[in-house]
Amino acid sequence: MLIAGNLISFLGCTLMILIGFIKNKERILTAQCGQFTLQAVSNLLLGSAAGTISCVLGVVRILVFRYVRVTPLLKIGFLAVQAALTIAFGATTFVQWIPFLAMVLYTWYLDTENAVLFKLVNLLGVTLFAFHDLHYLNYVAFGFDVFTIISTIIGTVMLLGERNKN
Repeated sequence: MLIAGNLISFLGCTLMILIGFIKNKERILTAQCGQFTLQAVSNLLLGSAAGTISCVLGVVRILVFRYVRVTPLLKIGFLAVQAALTIAFGATTFVQWIPFLAMVLYTWYLDTENAVLFKLVNLLGVTLFAFHDLHYLNYVAFGFDVFTIISTIIGTVMLLGERNKN
């Protein structure tokens, strides 16, 4: 299961990188559904029920937010469903709650216009997932998490540098 989980994780992480080259929002969202589906399967194989829940709800969130106006109540509804499922599947440790915490960040700040804030939120979410992935022996995702952390820090510094010039 360890090898299969990491192999599927590699496919999901590769798709995540390829999404960066897609320019059409609809295609990006469709590809992200594929990415989250692969990551859900990987988390399931590696024993993370909370990670699986987070990825499956990520797909549902994309599909719903694509067609419905996003409101704070809708965001809270998604978070409540994920919290209930996380509890129902027996989360008792901090590591098991990491996907929920990351989802809170992503869901709440998904529609922010502040690019620096969005990057910092993503940085915190990916950092949380790095601990989660390492705990569940998802070495492939952990590696991609580390590279994402580095690129996000660089991107944030560059963005702040551009703001200071203006």
